[in-house]
Amino acid sequence: MKENEFLDKWINHSLFNLNFNKEDLDYSKVSRAIKGLELLNFNPDEYLYILDLNRLDFFYYEEHPTFLSNKKHIHISDVGYLYFTERVHESDYQKAINVLDIFHDYHIHDPQENIIISYNVQVKVSEDEIHLMTHKLKPLKIDNDKKLWMVLFSSSICKNKCGEKIKVYNTVSKEETFYNAQTKKLVDSEITDFTAREIDVIQLITKGYSVKEIALKLFVSENTIKYHKKNIFCKSRCRNALELLHYSINKQIVSL
Repeated sequence: MKENEFLDKWINHSLFNLNFNKEDLDYSKVSRAIKGLELLNFNPDEYLYILDLNRLDFFYYEEHPTFLSNKKHIHISDVGYLYFTERVHESDYQKAINVLDIFHDYHIHDPQENIIISYNVQVKVSEDEIHLMTHKLKPLKIDNDKKLWMVLFSSSICKNKCGEKIKVYNTVSKEETFYNAQTKKLVDSEITDFTAREIDVIQLITKGYSVKEIALKLFVSENTIKYHKKNIFCKSRCRNALELLHYSINKQIVSL
């Protein structure tokens, strides 16, 4: 997906085009609730922000360096919800749109505040730095017409292992549902989805090739291979090349 197509889909997405009765929106009540968030101590690698779907702006965000990405507050205020589009790496454009689709569909069919959606996304922290982050979305406030009004986001360095899946968790029933992040098809929770390039890298790692040798074989930079390796080990839960070899054999990614 190209950048202009991604931006067009984002701007025109149903989630960002809801019509609210502004007289029903009690911002003062939400403001009081937000103060409770500021008193909590969170993991320094995690930050919270709240998106206001009425104003299409951030109602609240922690001044975390990963979120700010060297941007000024005035810039974030000016671009509002479009700040997301500046930070998502192009390889995850389709995933980001699919998350919006799934989040919107769940809310339309059963408006409630007990659904949490989790997924991993590549975030541009600077021109030269990309972090694999885990994002979690949860409805925070629903208006009197049962339209989604405020969305609570949590973002942290990738530690969960949902890989290329989008996980939907119901906090009441405790049920977990998984979707392929690229196709939105239902998948089994035990299946780990690797991209075609990640599979290429796995096959070369398990043959004993170094980062430099893999980069030469695939005609990419060493930093690109390091980035793929980071994603591979995060998704597979492996800690070293030997564990990755056993994992890859069991999953029939490679054969002896």
